[in-house]
Amino acid sequence: MTQVRRTGLSLTTRLVLLGLAAWLPALAVIGYLESELRTAREAEVLEAARRQTQRATSELDRFLEGTRMMLTAVSTARGVRRFDEGNCSTFLAEVSENLVSIRSMMVIGADRSLHCQTRRTGEIEAIDPQFLSEVVAGPGFRIGRFTRFGPEPYDAGLPVALSVSLQSGETVGVVATVEIRHLVELASRWTLAQEGALTLADADGVILARSPYPERFIGTRVPEAFQHWVRATEIGVERARSQDGTVRIIAYKPAALAPAGLYLSTGIAEASAFAAIDAARRQGIAIILASAVLTLLGGLWAGRSFVRQPVASLLALAEAWRLGRRGEVSDMPGGDEFGAIAESLDRMGAELGRREEHAVQSEARLRRTILAAPHPFMLHAEDGTVLAVSDSWIAQSGLPRSALTSSLEWLRDHVRRDGPDDPVQSPFGQTAVVGGMEREVVTVGGETRIWDFSIVPLEPLADGRSLCLTTAVDVTDRYRAAEQQSLLLRELDHRVKNTLANVQAIASQTFRSTPDPEAFRQKFSERLGALARTHDMLTRGQWRGVSLAGMVASELAHVPNPERIAVRGEDCTLPAGMAVPLGLILHELTTNAVKYGALSQSDGRLFVGWSAPVHAGEGRSMQLDWVESGGPVVEPPVRSGFGSRLIAQLSRSLGAGESRFEPGGVVFRLRIDLPDGPDAAESVPL
Repeated sequence: MTQVRRTGLSLTTRLVLLGLAAWLPALAVIGYLESELRTAREAEVLEAARRQTQRATSELDRFLEGTRMMLTAVSTARGVRRFDEGNCSTFLAEVSENLVSIRSMMVIGADRSLHCQTRRTGEIEAIDPQFLSEVVAGPGFRIGRFTRFGPEPYDAGLPVALSVSLQSGETVGVVATVEIRHLVELASRWTLAQEGALTLADADGVILARSPYPERFIGTRVPEAFQHWVRATEIGVERARSQDGTVRIIAYKPAALAPAGLYLSTGIAEASAFAAIDAARRQGIAIILASAVLTLLGGLWAGRSFVRQPVASLLALAEAWRLGRRGEVSDMPGGDEFGAIAESLDRMGAELGRREEHAVQSEARLRRTILAAPHPFMLHAEDGTVLAVSDSWIAQSGLPRSALTSSLEWLRDHVRRDGPDDPVQSPFGQTAVVGGMEREVVTVGGETRIWDFSIVPLEPLADGRSLCLTTAVDVTDRYRAAEQQSLLLRELDHRVKNTLANVQAIASQTFRSTPDPEAFRQKFSERLGALARTHDMLTRGQWRGVSLAGMVASELAHVPNPERIAVRGEDCTLPAGMAVPLGLILHELTTNAVKYGALSQSDGRLFVGWSAPVHAGEGRSMQLDWVESGGPVVEPPVRSGFGSRLIAQLSRSLGAGESRFEPGGVVFRLRIDLPDGPDAAESVPL
């Protein structure tokens, strides 16, 4: 029985805790309201940060637009367009002196050569050459990268340029360097929230301006933790700790958005933004603590005055039910509430008795169900104790019921493990039903079967031991059928590839020997028909072999006046691998006989005969004779056609063939070497 751990709290203490617990709803409401206020304030702060960044972006865009218009005006000057170095340099110097934001200006040609510049010389060498190449590559306004010209913090600038196409077709660039000091002053004039911050950086994340503490950050890179803000593709708002240590809500504009090439972020200090809400929370906590003290004092007084005795009576009643001595207790607590509790305890005790009896009956039914299950079922505990096992488990495993003393030992000895943490052998680590686990099971007789296991975790036993139900289905037959199907599919794939290879070879050789398209179509169709007839006979024989007499009859079936043909020989079955080459040989011989040989004459005769297989050397062989007579006078051909070459080549694959051109007709003799074992030849090269 599970031991109840006593808390050591007195009844009065529990009553006080109950009173304090009554404050929990109010505390939850206050917490909920505070959470809602903070959430609403967070939304306001996020939106404020976003608007603050948008305003700063607009100010930055306005400054850059003014700079672009200035460069546009400069590009229209006559000295600039005519590359008059003297007038151009003087003009640029006058313009830059009147613009506090511009450090220097220059004009470069399509080859990045310097045409003219202000009085500051040598700064073109500090500017990124890649930026200058982009400037002269095509028209448009471009923003470069942070460029340092000296050791002082403000001895740096931001190159901007405008590409202009002249009437001559040449592209020139008007380049201006914006003073970093001016960018810092510009950023300091933008309106920020209290303890706010602003960061302006180039596309590489090098800081151009910062407020506050610009001197600490100008020329440094945005930390790697925030580089993804610089490389982002849309505006975002996040909470982060700034480089000066202040936690802020920061809204950022990535460098990819307009104005392209510059990153801008502004932040609102979290402490300042939530100061009012934090103060209200502290005030609420103080009120709650004061109320808790009053509740504590009231609970102590009420517990001592009204609760001790009735609760003692209830405890005595519960103990009587536990000991089965309900009839010995007569002192019932009075009052509506405690009396109702006493009646409820009585009903609960009676109901628990009925449930215990029902549980015993249910367990007995479960055991009977498991014993009669049609598939292997085993109910077992984590220490290996077998509580119930089905008769089908005993029958299919071959293990006597008396020998099944431990489920864990049986699973370990008879089920092949699938990895170190196989759920079948370690079922008590599962928290949900696990199925579809096919494992090899070795029966007592040594036979290997395939069982499909499922694990069903159940409620623990009363003593705390884990309990589970292991079920299985013998899927050996299905598994072997699947293997057989896979084997058949591989065999079919192999035979289809061989057939396609034969068709391809026949088509290629026929095309080479028959240039006329109509003649090619007819010969190819006839040979393909012969191949198809052979495959049809193989399919009817399930590819186990083919009847020699059937093949001869199939090829000669379409010859007119079949009485001129004599066929002699005891039918025999040839291996499937010999069917295709022999069928093609018979087709070529028949075609030649009908078109040019004995069967082309009304008096012509044909004899086809074969001998029974005999043992010769290491294997068996048989002989097939094709003898034509009564036809036109035969003369040996001057040149071998495709049919003759095909017959010769296929004869070698079957054994050996000999063709003789007798005056009375063609005589062909074929020796067929038969294998003793299963036919392994599935393809014959054509």
